[in-house]
Amino acid sequence: MVNFKSVRSKLILAFVILIICPSTIIGSVLYIKSVNILQEKTGQIMITNLKQDVKAVENCLTETYYLAIRLSSSNETIEEIQTVIEADKETRKKELMNMSSEYSRTAKKYRYIDSIYIYIPKIKTVMTTYGMKNIISVKDDENFKWLRLIKKGKTNPNNWISILNIKDDFFSHEKNFFTISKQIKNFNHEESLGELRVNVDERVLFFNFLNNGGKKLKNIVFVIDEEGRVVSHPKVDLIGLNFSKKPYIKFILNREEGYFVDTVGGKKHLITFVTSKLTNYKIVSLIDQNEIISEIKDIKSHAISVMGICMIVSVIIGFIFSLNIYEPIKKLKYSMEEVGKGDFNIKIIEKREDEFGILNKGFNQMVMKVNNLFNEVYVQKLLKKEAELQALQSQVAPHFMYNTLNSIRCVAILQESKTVAEMLGALIELLQLSAGNKMDFITLDEEIKQVKNYILLQKFRYRDLFQVRYEIDKSILMCKVPKLILQPLVDNSIRYGINLRRGDGIIKIRVIKDEKDILLEVEDNGVGMTVDEIKEIIRGKKEQKVGGTGINNINKRIKLYFGDCYELTMRNREEGGLIVRMRIPMTFEGEGEDD
Repeated sequence: MVNFKSVRSKLILAFVILIICPSTIIGSVLYIKSVNILQEKTGQIMITNLKQDVKAVENCLTETYYLAIRLSSSNETIEEIQTVIEADKETRKKELMNMSSEYSRTAKKYRYIDSIYIYIPKIKTVMTTYGMKNIISVKDDENFKWLRLIKKGKTNPNNWISILNIKDDFFSHEKNFFTISKQIKNFNHEESLGELRVNVDERVLFFNFLNNGGKKLKNIVFVIDEEGRVVSHPKVDLIGLNFSKKPYIKFILNREEGYFVDTVGGKKHLITFVTSKLTNYKIVSLIDQNEIISEIKDIKSHAISVMGICMIVSVIIGFIFSLNIYEPIKKLKYSMEEVGKGDFNIKIIEKREDEFGILNKGFNQMVMKVNNLFNEVYVQKLLKKEAELQALQSQVAPHFMYNTLNSIRCVAILQESKTVAEMLGALIELLQLSAGNKMDFITLDEEIKQVKNYILLQKFRYRDLFQVRYEIDKSILMCKVPKLILQPLVDNSIRYGINLRRGDGIIKIRVIKDEKDILLEVEDNGVGMTVDEIKEIIRGKKEQKVGGTGINNINKRIKLYFGDCYELTMRNREEGGLIVRMRIPMTFEGEGEDD
């Protein structure tokens, strides 16, 4: 008896399920999708084919219509009919025979025109182009459908072309015709002399334009009129029947064109249809669905066979694979239990090139990182953060304090000036922020004020040998930023960037909003730096003499406060000089407070 609690049995079962279930689902989905795509493509192709067939039929009927117009309105036809009406019996017969021969020659020029009839009501006679019976005497108009329609005035409605679909009841063959009938009037168009009828054989149209012969798919094509009555069909005995009560015909009668699947005669069929704009007839195609998907069914049978083989192979592979899988799982389980007990020095020493090798390597790396977290990252970073913050707050160097105070003292001795008061005020505010304020974060407005105080002191010291331009977005002035984040960058530009001897130094300070972040930039037109120097400064390897330590400290503070996705970057200007940019998240009072 199979024990499904064992790893080996579960693996074998999993292999079978993982192969059979997806294969079955994928196979079924692909089969259904393939059937739908094939039906869609076939439907589109059939619509295109039917439109071509409709175009050919319309061209044929249009040509027939113009022939009927030409013959019914020609002077020759009018003169001949008037002659026949006025002639005696013997001359009349001769004239009618001549007319029959003449129109017969005309009809033979068109392969799809079967015959031409002319009805002359005054002499109750129908002339035909059939040689065997080209003159027919009419005793009662009611015996012939065409004559009944003429009498009722229904052979030529107001639309520009009217096509009658009638059986020929003048002869025993009872052919089905697409007939175009036109009235013949005298020269003054006041009196009707007769009616001309041009007959197109329904069978000729069907076999020339609508028959499926020679095509790959065996479909049935038939034509219905606006009322659902069959006017052309492969089975002649169905012509004239009304299909309007059939559900799929009801659907077709309410639409111009399209395709859909429905049951016809107990079988699923792809039904495609288009509408002739000339006649308003619907040309309908029926294709047995099995005809469309016959090749896919063969593929389905092969797929089932392949799935059976896959099932057997999966059982064998699962059994073999399980033999080599339990031991590495056991080792991994033991190692994880040891880690759970607090042993972070354990390692899985086993060289494998398979997935277990990746798992073992990942496990070893995970244990090492966790160990580092306790031994290095957690304790050391907290200490480092505190040390760096303290170091940064002492960035206002002693030589700066000495030089500034000495300059103020000299001015105070020489003259009484408001400048002294301004310098002292700026210095006091600067000292209060750097030494007295123990908060890590201040508002952006406060930070910019301190930068302006610092610049005021430096401009006094260097006697306005440089200019500062500000670009500040006032909508973010109340955002919280780390204290003393801009002053070291300005100090770096003054001391190591711009050329104070030339007196044309320009420093630009930008503080702008970028979606949910704040961009702080300090730009100068000084000498710039090499790419290697920039890299060393960012990494903290450049010595204090080029200002690298202060910039590196700021970069570390940003990462400590906001994470590695926020940082400080440096790049040279094309015109000369340096741009230092910082990106920090936009936080207001109460957001992102220090822990």
